[in-house]
Amino acid sequence: MLVWVAADIILPDLGFSRDAMQVAVDIGGARLPGWGLLPLICVLLIAARAGLGADKGQRLASAWLGACNVLKWIAGPTMALLLLRLLSLWNPVGALLPWLGLTWSPHASIALALVPFLGARDRSMAIRRRTAAVLFAISLAVYGGYTLYVCQMVMMHGDEAQYLRVTQSLLQDGDIDLANNLDGDITVFHVLDVGVHKAPGSPADKLYSKHPVGLSVMLMPAYSLGLRLWANPRLGAALTMAVCAAAILALLFLWLCHIGFPHALSQWVTVGCATTAPLALFSTQIYPELPAVLVTLILLLRVDPRWLLPTSGATSVAGATSVAGATSVWELGSLTLMVGTLPFLHPRYAPLAALLGLGLLWQARGSAGYRGMGAVAAGGGICLAALVAHNLSFSGDWLGNFRPGSAWDTDALSPGTWLMSMPGHWIHATKGLALNAPWFFIAVVPGVVALAARRDRRLLLAAALYLTTAVVNGLHPDWTFGYGLPVRFLVTALPALALCAAEGLNSIRRSPWLGVRHRHRLADPGVGLRG
Repeated sequence: MLVWVAADIILPDLGFSRDAMQVAVDIGGARLPGWGLLPLICVLLIAARAGLGADKGQRLASAWLGACNVLKWIAGPTMALLLLRLLSLWNPVGALLPWLGLTWSPHASIALALVPFLGARDRSMAIRRRTAAVLFAISLAVYGGYTLYVCQMVMMHGDEAQYLRVTQSLLQDGDIDLANNLDGDITVFHVLDVGVHKAPGSPADKLYSKHPVGLSVMLMPAYSLGLRLWANPRLGAALTMAVCAAAILALLFLWLCHIGFPHALSQWVTVGCATTAPLALFSTQIYPELPAVLVTLILLLRVDPRWLLPTSGATSVAGATSVAGATSVWELGSLTLMVGTLPFLHPRYAPLAALLGLGLLWQARGSAGYRGMGAVAAGGGICLAALVAHNLSFSGDWLGNFRPGSAWDTDALSPGTWLMSMPGHWIHATKGLALNAPWFFIAVVPGVVALAARRDRRLLLAAALYLTTAVVNGLHPDWTFGYGLPVRFLVTALPALALCAAEGLNSIRRSPWLGVRHRHRLADPGVGLRG
């Protein structure tokens, strides 16, 4: 810990060349210690708490024991971060992995100070729900404030205006034909008069947008409310996205607990997702990804996870939930109708809808028998019939937008793109997840290894979710999603990423290298953390 503080005193300045693989390091001398003192202060506070909680004659011994336990707990992460700091100063490594320079930022000290609190014991369902409510409230306040700023200072870009064009047509004319809305005033939600992205499959006398109608329908109340209250329908739509993002975080936390991860670990993984790409970047963006993730998490929370959880040898068994998932026939039918909206948000969500539908069918089989399975089948039939009817009215083709050349380009599905898109999702120079949110890479890789080594069935769930989201997105030749913000293509894969990241952090903190003793539950990192 003293070495960490000393490193913070000689905090270097790092510079990276734009034209060459080179990093420059300037150590300008010693400085007053700053954020580097935070982990040490945390250790002292925990030691003091341990001492105050002991008998009068044992306070000093208890405080010393508490400090030693916490120091032992954070020794491994401290050494790892120190090693990464030193590697960032070495020109070949620093130039190849410039994000290692972030280990010199105050955030590294803050993260190190939070490590001891990851050992908190599992909490009751009531406390989990209160934590989820707090996460929702805080993230909604932050995202809502950010939305107000973005809508005042940043012009809409990409396809956002295309979705609002269709919403405007639905409210004014009751249809999705934009032919009679070309002279409409779109400056009410966009400062520029952008053209319509016409679907090639539109009938001769119609002008349909090539973008799916689901999001536009969903935004109708928000558009109308924003126009009435603030004369700014874009603000209403963007605030709806902020509400979706906040709800995603609350449900993501509950789901991680639902599938067996400890309360504290689930909380910190959720905070990591909340403050970094991809979710933080798209909390105000009007795209169909956030509603798709929200539907996915709602469904995952209502499926009994006990068949996924290992029966032995896993630390997360202690956090396993006893919730049996959806059991009511009406609930199963309603969830099926909700999953059936995914293809209306975008055709690329059809594989995800099929996966979630199979999960619902499995849940119905175990909880409600043939009646439940019948409810799921009936709901699926209604959704399929509605989708076919919409496709026929859209282009006269029962496949509608699903057929390349109708709304997509004829070469929209190209498996050969995977050779670039799959690694590109992570290491693309400007849009890769490993460069925009390196903590995912650091946590997900050991998580996948740990799940595979234990033959943990949760890896199958993560793989299935990743396959039906990120891999499907990588089929399109324009797999970078045009001018979208970084890693939009991985927004819908957030549950899979969070699952693997949680397991990765769980495995790292359980590693014998960190000196943590455990059986089926993490050791308490110190007397000072109890109570």
